[in-house]
Amino acid sequence: MTETAPLKRADFRPSSLDKLSECSWFASTSGGNEAAARGDAIDLAFRSHSLTYPRSAEPFCLADEDKPAVEWAVEQTRRLAGEAIAVTAKQLCKVDVPNFEKPGEVDALVADKYMHLDLKSGQKRSYRLQQAAYALGLMDRYFTDYWTVFLLYCDQRETQRLTFTYEEAKGLIEQARVEYDHPQKPTVNEFCSWCANFERCPTQRELAGSALAVSEAAIDFDPVLADPQKLGRFLDGCKAIEEFQERAKKHAKAEMLEGRIGAEGWKLVNKKGAKFVDVQEVLTHLSTAAIAQSVKTLSRDKYEAACAFDGTEPRPDLIKQTGGSVYLIQTKAKKPTNNEQALGARTKTDQPASD
Repeated sequence: MTETAPLKRADFRPSSLDKLSECSWFASTSGGNEAAARGDAIDLAFRSHSLTYPRSAEPFCLADEDKPAVEWAVEQTRRLAGEAIAVTAKQLCKVDVPNFEKPGEVDALVADKYMHLDLKSGQKRSYRLQQAAYALGLMDRYFTDYWTVFLLYCDQRETQRLTFTYEEAKGLIEQARVEYDHPQKPTVNEFCSWCANFERCPTQRELAGSALAVSEAAIDFDPVLADPQKLGRFLDGCKAIEEFQERAKKHAKAEMLEGRIGAEGWKLVNKKGAKFVDVQEVLTHLSTAAIAQSVKTLSRDKYEAACAFDGTEPRPDLIKQTGGSVYLIQTKAKKPTNNEQALGARTKTDQPASD
């Protein structure tokens, strides 16, 4: 597969498995990103919290708005562990998984219940293969053929329960290994913008080129709108272009900040940050009643943070929700079923030969 030979690949390790299942050529970007840094801070805070005492005396770098999420995760861990001991020390939470070069690491281990917990920040995603690998290693350690996993989605305040038998986990990892050893062409998925290969990815370049070609021939746009497959591919291409555009803007901005031209026909514009006042300072000359009159609503996160600061439990009946909105998100391409493949084969066979 010469077109993908220059591309990097993530190592075969538990934390990469679910991304590699979406695309065989996924590779993490070096240095991480803001979301990863936030996740690391939340993980450290969760571990440093004593599960015996409500609050930890150990300092950690955590934004105030993230503290309620960590406290929720700690409380859920206590609840799920019950009378059993939940271990969070990194060294004790390392997991050696058969046929993996490096160990993985869970966030909390409850050996007496044959159970571990993993804390997840950000959007809810599939972590089934990662957790299957951890479960396999822990079942090996504790000589059991059944394991339970709880994923703690701290931003959504939701838990997800997964269960594995030894044979099931082993089968999932063996299949993942086969797919890793026989990589297919890069495929579009929700992790594309996180991938170190994005700018050199032949699939993304092809999609961006096809979308640009359609946009240049706008007079033929109606057939694209009328065909779900063409429309889906066009939207994939537009998304690729948006990501390339953001990367190009970032490069041009860095060049201009260094005093170079950057991009012909473009310039930097300074935008002032929003003005604000510190609430504590305002209270020196305004009453709380006056502030409450002007501030009609609080976001859920800020309300929960205020409750945590005040030592008060949030009241679910006070939390309201707007009507929401409808938007498109990119999903993994649907694989044809056996019946669809057979139908396609028959269709091609039945077609008359072309001249």
